Amino acid sequence: MAELITDEVYSVKIKELNNQEIALKQQLQKISKNSNNGYDTLELTKKVFLTASRAKKEFLEAENDKKRKVLEKLLWNLEIEDKKIAQVSYKMPYETLAKVPKNGDF
Repeated sequence: MAELITDEVYSVKIKELNNQEIALKQQLQKISKNSNNGYDTLELTKKVFLTASRAKKEFLEAENDKKRKVLEKLLWNLEIEDKKIAQVSYKMPYETLAKVPKNGDF
């Protein structure tokens, strides 16, 4: 024979579930407010392009600590031999930008 739950246990559980539902709806509303209809994505894309386009100038004008920060932001690793770059791997999304031809069209 199946065991039935009491009305009291049922009421408590329904109340918990309703509270969770309300909390989840509030979280969804908050997320929807903060999403700005793709504006955040556009801003992140803009930031990546600006960082990449300004990196060389920032590096050349910077002191050693700042140079290290510029390189750490863009690169996974960097090997230098005889004061020249021997090997480099870019972090994403800069890897994708590095592969785009300099005179290529979007």
